[in-house]
Amino acid sequence: PALNVAMNPSFVQATGLVYLGTDEQSYSISIWIRPLSISGGTIVHAARSSGTPSWSMPMLGFRSGGQIEAQSCGSTGPVSLTGPALPLGAWTHVALTY
Repeated sequence: PALNVAMNPSFVQATGLVYLGTDEQSYSISIWIRPLSISGGTIVHAARSSGTPSWSMPMLGFRSGGQIEAQSCGSTGPVSLTGPALPLGAWTHVALTY
């Protein structure tokens, strides 16, 4: 079954991802989305508020033109990758692997 997060704001929270944000640890994020309108926004946002250092980063989202954008943190700072605009009303599988 699909999770409808059409309300604004809406979110699903996952906790206990202890290796996310740890140096030299790989990860993958995979999600099916069906955008009905796109004017920018975040799909996946990750943060660590406990421990040192704390950090926060939008990892997957849309640019204002509708293109999908992924972001991660490299050894010299944030690294971004912009992909194509996604079709409205169509289910699209999006995956990010680092």
